[in-house]
Amino acid sequence: MMILEKTMEEMPSSFTSNEFNKRAVKNGYPPKSLKRKGLSSFIRKYADNAYEGSKTWVKRDKIQDKKIMTDEDMIKHLKGKGYKIMKPVKEWVEC
Repeated sequence: MMILEKTMEEMPSSFTSNEFNKRAVKNGYPPKSLKRKGLSSFIRKYADNAYEGSKTWVKRDKIQDKKIMTDEDMIKHLKGKGYKIMKPVKEWVEC
C-alpha cells in the first residue's frame, strides 16, 4: 500500500489511469497484481474522474478533504439545505 501512496504523491494534479499504473509498477508494484480495471479503486480514494467515463483523474485538494466544520458552520450549512435545527431548552418554574 505504501507503494501506491508514494505513487499518488508523485502524480501531477491531472493524470490518466495508464500513467498511474506505469508509475506504480516502476515504484515496485507487482505487474501481475494489475487487474482488468488496474488501480482505479485505489485512485478513486484520492482523485475524481475529470468527466464521466473518463480515464483522466484530477487529484482532490488535501486541505478540502480534512476540513473540519465548527458547530456554527454545520448549523448554517444544514439550515441552508432546509433542515430545522432544534436544541433542548430547560425551563425553571416556581412551585
